[in-house]
Amino acid sequence: MPSSKNQATVQDFKKDQNNGHKKKRFIWILSVIFLILVVAVFVLSPLAGVFAPSQGSLVFGSYDGVPIEYAYGNYFYEQQQSIASSWQEDTTDENYQWQIYQIWKTAFDNTVLHTAITKQARDSGIFVTDNAVDTYLLTQGPYIGEDGTFSAELYNSTSGAEQASVRESVRASMEYQTVVNDLFSTLSSPEEIDYINTMAQDEKSFEYVVFPLNDYPEERVLSYAQANLLLFTEIDISMITLEDDEAAAEALYEKIKSGELLFEDAARSNSIDGFAEDGGEAGVFAFYEIAQLFSTEDEVHELFSVAEGDISRLYKTEYGYNVFRINKGSMFPDLTDEKKLSAVKSYIIQNDTSLVENYMYQRAEEFAAAADRNGFTDEATARDLTVHEVAATPLNYDSSTFMQSFANTDPSRYLASVIADKAALKTLYTTPAQTTSTPITTPDGVLLAYCTEDVTAEDEGFSLSMFYSYIVQQVNQEQYTKTIFSSDKFEDDFLNVFFSEILQNG
Repeated sequence: MPSSKNQATVQDFKKDQNNGHKKKRFIWILSVIFLILVVAVFVLSPLAGVFAPSQGSLVFGSYDGVPIEYAYGNYFYEQQQSIASSWQEDTTDENYQWQIYQIWKTAFDNTVLHTAITKQARDSGIFVTDNAVDTYLLTQGPYIGEDGTFSAELYNSTSGAEQASVRESVRASMEYQTVVNDLFSTLSSPEEIDYINTMAQDEKSFEYVVFPLNDYPEERVLSYAQANLLLFTEIDISMITLEDDEAAAEALYEKIKSGELLFEDAARSNSIDGFAEDGGEAGVFAFYEIAQLFSTEDEVHELFSVAEGDISRLYKTEYGYNVFRINKGSMFPDLTDEKKLSAVKSYIIQNDTSLVENYMYQRAEEFAAAADRNGFTDEATARDLTVHEVAATPLNYDSSTFMQSFANTDPSRYLASVIADKAALKTLYTTPAQTTSTPITTPDGVLLAYCTEDVTAEDEGFSLSMFYSYIVQQVNQEQYTKTIFSSDKFEDDFLNVFFSEILQNG
């Protein structure tokens, strides 16, 4: 049976330290700050007016039945103008359309969120009193004079219609802000922050070496191929893939078998796979590759027994119906060919992973025993292994935003690949300082770590105390945004409208 990891389309079937630690921590702190501070630099730009829509109003989608509409003076319009005005004026012919897309897409996304929050405010029955609006206008807004107080003169100089419009705008803004405050404001107890601080302050730094799966020795690959020769036996085929319509497939097959229709012509006119324009010629495949098409191994054996030059029977496969012509019958692979051996190695790593992992695990254990005698770094040098260094890092399962993780401190990314592996993290963080861990299995091989030191990072706790509530707010905003854009209430027609109505006017 074909495995899920091989569920490709037919078109794709063919092969074709301390200073460093402080610096890293400073960078992490800066990244937290950038989550909080948004600096808007407004520069007059020609991008605001380009690619104007061909009509006065455009609907790019909807949220819960409310149109996401672009029209002069509305929220979408103001967002598009503001974002375009703040864009750096470094456009070139190569990035011009990309920048236009980014401006409109950002304005669209902001409008979707604004629409969702505004509708939530109204559906929740939030009511802003006239007194609240009056208080707002008396302390801020368009009627505040140069001395910072309410100006009756400014107020009386505007028309009644404008005053009503301003009040409605303020009321809507206050409703919107009420929901935003409820959704994103977070109250955190000192005990909660202390708990996170404690987690973040206890850190370990590491050195490690890796035994990659891809280093599985060539002689073992060759032995595997010789012991499993059938898997790598090859066949040269042409193929036709037909729609999942049995009657139509049978009718076409009979024309091919009778000679009424040439195989090549049938492929060019009827096949739905990537080999059609080549008359169905697909090339050379190994037994295990052909097996991905079929539901039973017996069918693969049957195909491999078809005589050279003959046409197979019609097969029902996961892609519809297939018929094959055998251009060259079963052939043993040339195991002196480096490309063939490389393909065998890839097969072993993908399909017999435990065999390779066990070998690398043994190599890691041998290294660990020698490193205990000779020193970790010296033994790595003697064996020509790269020693990867990782700055002090707290135990951070799945790379929480609240503290550093291997995603920040491991530039080589091997430890970063196990941040959601509880067993691997337990091995690492129960290894005492100046001690080598037991081997750890990673997606790419087996890793052996040496804990260089345990660290108590006071500045980590200070950073979290300062920024904890802001980080929580950021996380809440991200989660809310994901919820809105994945909701069934959201209808997204942005790309269609953008390309048909915006870019065509550029």
